[in-house]
Amino acid sequence: MVTETYEDRRTRWHKTSGQVNRWFIERDIGGDQQRITSQSTSYSDQTFKHLLLPVWMATSRLGHYNASYSESLPPSGELPVSDRSTMVEILSAEDMRRTLNRMASEVVERGGDLNQLVLLGIYTRGVPLAHLLAQHIQRLEGLTLPVGAIDITLYRDDLDKISTRTPALTQIPFDITDQRVVLVDDVIFSGRTIRAALNAVIDYGRPSNIRLAVLIDRGHRELPIHPDFVGKVLPTAKDESVKVFLQDVDERDGVELLKPE
Repeated sequence: MVTETYEDRRTRWHKTSGQVNRWFIERDIGGDQQRITSQSTSYSDQTFKHLLLPVWMATSRLGHYNASYSESLPPSGELPVSDRSTMVEILSAEDMRRTLNRMASEVVERGGDLNQLVLLGIYTRGVPLAHLLAQHIQRLEGLTLPVGAIDITLYRDDLDKISTRTPALTQIPFDITDQRVVLVDDVIFSGRTIRAALNAVIDYGRPSNIRLAVLIDRGHRELPIHPDFVGKVLPTAKDESVKVFLQDVDERDGVELLKPE
């Protein structure tokens, strides 16, 4: 048994080396502390995939938040940045507006039947970007596209290496079967986030096709994944970091490249 300060957790599942730790919280009514008991059980990867994961997915779709998983990377999937770094502005707020307008035009031109087109943003900044693209398309075509949000936490291939985070709620309030899906994210790096997103999407239906729109392609792919719609191709070094700022999340728009000194 361990005791720790309550930090808005309910039940935490954590998979490491074939072992699943489940933390049960007992409320200390009237106090600021929670008593947390830990039980560890060994499960095979197949049991985790086919038994525990579907249970979490079911509660996620019902809107429950009583599970938390891990993620140590910043929202854009970037590498950690040192305190001493040089900032270079890549896109200003006006540059971003023009870039998103161009991307929206490309989606319209190459997206096929717009009545079968849906946008799915990947948490965190892919979600507001998807809504921004939808707004630009609405201005261009007078058509409001369905927009959903998808969390890829449980589909990551590094759950045993990352620190605790609470998954966001996947929200797809429409049927994606036989629809044309455009996944939206802010930065593509190794491609592993997109690989996880593809697996997540398939759990919710069978689209006729899936395409990818990203604001920044910074290179360094580790998987054979390439975006269909790109705002800007930005060559980077691996120790550099790309930071995307959005009004809804950061209270300003822009893209910056951080170079460690």
